[in-house]
Amino acid sequence: MKTKLWIAAAGLLATAAHADTTTVVTQKTTSTPAVTVTVNQQRVAFAGAGPIIAEGGSVFVPLRGVFEQLGGQIQWEPASQVVTGARPGHQFRIRIGSDQALVDGTQRTLTVAPRVIGKTTYVPLRFASEALGATVDWQPSTHTVLITSAPTEAVVKKTTTTTTTTTIKKH
Repeated sequence: MKTKLWIAAAGLLATAAHADTTTVVTQKTTSTPAVTVTVNQQRVAFAGAGPIIAEGGSVFVPLRGVFEQLGGQIQWEPASQVVTGARPGHQFRIRIGSDQALVDGTQRTLTVAPRVIGKTTYVPLRFASEALGATVDWQPSTHTVLITSAPTEAVVKKTTTTTTTTTIKKH
């Protein structure tokens, strides 16, 4: 009987310890507000992991979401850990862990280097968006990044319709 009470007490202590740990993790997770990203007033839906705020306040995003919504394309070279982003008229190349980048053929220094977190490659949002010709604004009160960009030729498709009117006169 004493053994059963001892096992039950140990189980309650383990449950209580687990509950405290869960609460601490939840509080830490919810204390960092989520970041919302919009491109031309359309909210970006991230597949899987979303944007994060890294030390120093820089917003990092997974490679594809924002850039595809900007009409750009992203390539990942796993062997060299190089990210290439392109959009008509603009191109950038950055290497994971390096603060050096090539933007439209010109060498630039980033304030923070891109990184891999888990299995997701994150790039500095402001750098990559501006390198593709967009403007970036930050609204700290709502933790929202507003990206504005003119449409590219790849995104805008013009359709021309010609109408001919013939007037017939009767005598």
